[in-house]
Amino acid sequence: MASETVQRVSLSHQVRSDLDKAFRRVWGLGANLIIGWRLLPHSLEIVYLSSFDLPKVAKLQSELLKPNRQITSEKEYHALVKAGCKLTKVSLTSDIGREENTVNYINNSIRNFTVTHYPCRAVALFDMVSFSIHSPFQQITQISVLSHYIRLAERRCQMLGMPIKLCMTTTGDGFYVWNNYEGIAADIALYNATILALTYNYVSRDLATTQSVPRLRCVIHFGSHYEYYQGSTEEGQSSAFIVGDVTVNAARLISGAMTNQLLVGSYSRDIDAGNEELSELVGLTSLETPSFLALAQNETRKLIELPIPGGKIEDIKAFLTGPKVSANAFTIRKYYITDKHGLEHGCYNAKLTVTSSSGDKVSFGLLDKDLEKFKARVDEDEDIVIRIR
Repeated sequence: MASETVQRVSLSHQVRSDLDKAFRRVWGLGANLIIGWRLLPHSLEIVYLSSFDLPKVAKLQSELLKPNRQITSEKEYHALVKAGCKLTKVSLTSDIGREENTVNYINNSIRNFTVTHYPCRAVALFDMVSFSIHSPFQQITQISVLSHYIRLAERRCQMLGMPIKLCMTTTGDGFYVWNNYEGIAADIALYNATILALTYNYVSRDLATTQSVPRLRCVIHFGSHYEYYQGSTEEGQSSAFIVGDVTVNAARLISGAMTNQLLVGSYSRDIDAGNEELSELVGLTSLETPSFLALAQNETRKLIELPIPGGKIEDIKAFLTGPKVSANAFTIRKYYITDKHGLEHGCYNAKLTVTSSSGDKVSFGLLDKDLEKFKARVDEDEDIVIRIR
């Protein structure tokens, strides 16, 4: 009974409201960043610093912007103070406990008032082709339609039990989309939501009689980034934004993509032994793009039977392309797009094919034979040969 009481108090509306007000007061509309926190008897101590001092302090504390901001050791606490962080306390009218749900709630709340670094996350970049030549009314219609299909895909994936809560920021003629959850399972969910959103868009485009449904280019990439929020002055939901290697590299890839092309960025993620999220990862030390997509196929199959305009999904396939070697073998080919700075960005070309219950087929992406005008370098020695049994 005691643990249930502590949990109820720790998550009460009054405690949440008090903490939110304290965090907003320290944050000061972005003047300060909350770096960490620790529980003391009858109070919660907040460690923070001026936004201007972040670069200087980050050089001294490389783990400054980690997702878990709870300070659990005196050594870490004194290191932050020595580096220049400031302290303030929030009085608590009752013990809020130290259970996992309390720690998670405080960490998630603090995300709205700081900058957080994530070493790897999947991000999808949707780009509407020839957007600028349309009238303002057509532009806003296309933006609304694409946003609707992304949100619809999110809702359907949630209904299937996938760990997904999407965040979006506009690029003007498209959207960056990422999963608020993190980890490989969350990245797989983001990948499949992207596949589903593209399906909705192109099924509807085949049925539409106007230019209300956009033509797209799309990139799915993986990498590190920083997350920050533009919070409001009142209690409520804040808007998340991300910036870093993954968004920059995705933008470089989209600049070289062709109309209706789907590119998946080349990446490799280390897997710590004992911390595998999925049983398929046990024994692996790293996960690269082709293996990631193979792993994601199990979840992609769950999209079958979902409703789409004109029927249901009867079959759905997404795969990386490459030249055919023989009747029972093909390759997965890696490409390199050179950006305006002369830097190369590795990627794979992908193809999506959906068969509806009415027998119609809708596809997005290009086959290998369609890539004659794709301005990308190829190293055939890197081709991965796949044999079909």
